[in-house]
Amino acid sequence: MQLKRKKYKEAEAYLNQAVSHLRRNPAVYMALGRTLGESGDLFGGHLNLGWGYVYSKDYRKARLHADKAAQLAKTEEQKKKAKELRNSF
Repeated sequence: MQLKRKKYKEAEAYLNQAVSHLRRNPAVYMALGRTLGESGDLFGGHLNLGWGYVYSKDYRKARLHADKAAQLAKTEEQKKKAKELRNSF
């Protein structure tokens, strides 16, 4: 289990770096969203999947993930990020 967590953290770090270089690449956001979701960060997973669908212009799926991220948001920062996603399309 420890090794699995370490792999998720490594993948997350790599994908966050990729996002910073490939700002509007849907595949990078999708991969980061899946990685975060599988590692237990459901808010981060839905948020990044939502951005992936925004950048691939699938607004129906983007809305679904934006709504789920908003439901899962606990902190003010998370609520702000979910609202930013929702207002982007």
